[in-house]
Amino acid sequence: MIHIFLVDDHKILRKGLKFILELDPNLKVVGEANSVREAISTISSSESMDIVITGINLPNESGLELIKYLTLTNPRVKSIVFSMNLECSYALKAMEIGASGYVTKNSEDFELVNAILEVYQGNTFVSQTMEQEIKKNKACTLDNEIQISPRELEVLNHIVEGWSNKMIGDIMYVSESTVNTHRYHIMKKLNAKNTADLVRIAFSKKLVTSN
Repeated sequence: MIHIFLVDDHKILRKGLKFILELDPNLKVVGEANSVREAISTISSSESMDIVITGINLPNESGLELIKYLTLTNPRVKSIVFSMNLECSYALKAMEIGASGYVTKNSEDFELVNAILEVYQGNTFVSQTMEQEIKKNKACTLDNEIQISPRELEVLNHIVEGWSNKMIGDIMYVSESTVNTHRYHIMKKLNAKNTADLVRIAFSKKLVTSN
């Protein structure tokens, strides 16, 4: 069972999403909020949460702030942006700060469900509409050297902190071999020769920051 938390300032939208998502027997909405502050308060006291689906334009604070909070304090909980904003810069910004998915509100029902299933498996997901926007807008194309998924960025941060594959696997709830696969892909993308080289490149590309 995948436990989902909804964040949007329109109650009727949250109600509709809950109805649609729970048509799938593997999905359960376990909570909801209409603002970032309310979401953080509720999520902090909950032990059962897998994925947060959030809008961007929320009262007082942007949903991007919630994504940052989750990335820093509870990386096990993944986030998906569900927004009517079709500007690809928003999607890329959300993914850069830790979102695992971006689905536009004009998407078909099945795309949001697919996004949840993909993100739950540790992958990333962008809806077809946004993917088309990114492809046709050159300004939204990221440098190939830094096209690292949120999951890979999480692994990279732990590598820089000096954690072993086993330690990273334990904290991320994945196997040691999965971590090793992530490490291999990161090193290949950054053209790093070894761990020391990987750490150097990570800092030079500002993919991580020193404490």
